[in-house]
Amino acid sequence: MIVVWGDGGHARVIRQAYGEMSLLGQAGAMWWTVTGHIQTREFDLDSLCPDVNAMNILGIGDIKVRQKLINGLGNLRWGTCIHPKSHLLSQRIGPGTFVAVGAVVGVNSTLGSHVIVNTCASVDHDCVVGDNCHIAPGARLLGGVRLGDRVFIGANAVICPGSTIGDGCKVDAGMVVNGDIIPNTRIKNNRMNQTYDGEQLESR
Repeated sequence: MIVVWGDGGHARVIRQAYGEMSLLGQAGAMWWTVTGHIQTREFDLDSLCPDVNAMNILGIGDIKVRQKLINGLGNLRWGTCIHPKSHLLSQRIGPGTFVAVGAVVGVNSTLGSHVIVNTCASVDHDCVVGDNCHIAPGARLLGGVRLGDRVFIGANAVICPGSTIGDGCKVDAGMVVNGDIIPNTRIKNNRMNQTYDGEQLESR
């Protein structure tokens, strides 16, 4: 059994990916359980009753909710979901990671555990992505980029070659980042994406 934790849009995307894997003969018969009432940041982990024999994956995009589940669920078996219509050129991928349709992971790149590489996002060669990061649809990490843990890269954002983004950072949609960003910083829109400023975030 595969347990998809969540019942929103991201969970449906993961279930669709598992369905395509089964149809294409890349996996056996797949069954899943959708666990509801965990879309907000306040929930009782003890009430969720995880199945210790199942293969689990998080179907939630919110990094804070994901981190609470990761911390609270203990040593479950975490599955990895690679959409058959993605392009995977590296096998260094941690447990619990999801690579969506049209996404690209380049040669010699490493994805940590519980990473989301969302629809048509790209991770170029020699990148290192930390744990529980979310790379939103259409975002691009160019060669040699490093992301810390719990980093969110917004839709269609571009992280230029060799940049390092610290733990807990958030890069808003459409931003272009060139250089190193200190932990727990938000890079946000200013003047139609032509510049950015850093705003300290509450630690995730």
